[in-house]
Amino acid sequence: NRQTFSGGLSGELSGNASTAAKLKTARKISNVAFDGSSDITLKASHVGAFALGKTGSTVANDKAVGWNWSSGAYNANIGGASTLIIHFYMGDGSCPAAQFRINYKNGGIFYRSARDGYGFEADWSEFYTTTR
Repeated sequence: NRQTFSGGLSGELSGNASTAAKLKTARKISNVAFDGSSDITLKASHVGAFALGKTGSTVANDKAVGWNWSSGAYNANIGGASTLIIHFYMGDGSCPAAQFRINYKNGGIFYRSARDGYGFEADWSEFYTTTR
């Protein structure tokens, strides 16, 4: 049922069809408000994923990333150099968080894990390595 109008159209339109600048009913996409009037930006945290690249600012030392911080990849200063801290936080169970610390030039991989609501109770432990 196609209609062709060569002389224009006049009359009332229902809903918001006459403006079409916004959705009639705003919605949320991954808990981000969306009404169609502008673009939205979804972050990795909106969809339960890791962000690409560094999470947050560089932290002061290798113990500065808290056990209950957001999961991600952090850069930490360690006396004249920096180290990569990969942090996993799920906030549940006997081990709610774990971290891996990786030093440059194959200088070691270390880990530590949190307990219940107490956080990190032990210092970093090194994985076995054949280069050191």
